Amino acid sequence: MALQPHSGMGLLELIHAALVKCPDAVPSPTTTELPFVDDEEMRKSIRVDLSSAASALRNGEWKAATVLAGSVCEALLLWAIPKAKDYDPQEIKDPRGNCCAPENLELAAFIDRASALKIITTGTRDIAHRARNYRNLIHAGRARRLAQDCDRASALAALAAAESIIRNLKMASEAADGLTLTDAQLASDASQYAKK
Repeated sequence: MALQPHSGMGLLELIHAALVKCPDAVPSPTTTELPFVDDEEMRKSIRVDLSSAASALRNGEWKAATVLAGSVCEALLLWAIPKAKDYDPQEIKDPRGNCCAPENLELAAFIDRASALKIITTGTRDIAHRARNYRNLIHAGRARRLAQDCDRASALAALAAAESIIRNLKMASEAADGLTLTDAQLASDASQYAKK
């Protein structure tokens, strides 16, 4: 039985037309959802990176997992900071103290600004700073100077930071008047870390 062309297209053309519509990458179904991110393209991109970081961790690709999870942290904070309840663009400063757009900040400044705006807890801030230090190991010179490499611990730390930021942003997105965590949510997080 021969395959007949459909609407003037040959079989290979039909297959090509169908494949062009497919995304290059899709997140694993078990990847954490990001319902609070209102930009659909950004939400999809962040989920693909988060899924890829988890996959890299499972495959023992420590540097890939660390860097991808770090990029998830940065993307989430870049999205969240302008949506914070108390966000004031005049308070966003570069290292020289000049006002700048949030996308011009480094990850350390994103983390501190997000904590000051109460969209992440102090516990999440601390985890994110540890992950940030590991993420910088993508630079060969820095890794050599510090005599450090990405390893399972750095990958786990970076993924923990990403998941902690997601947890905080989910809670903060429930506020009616802008992205913010309540005092009770902030205190609850602090008590988790104090139970050691």
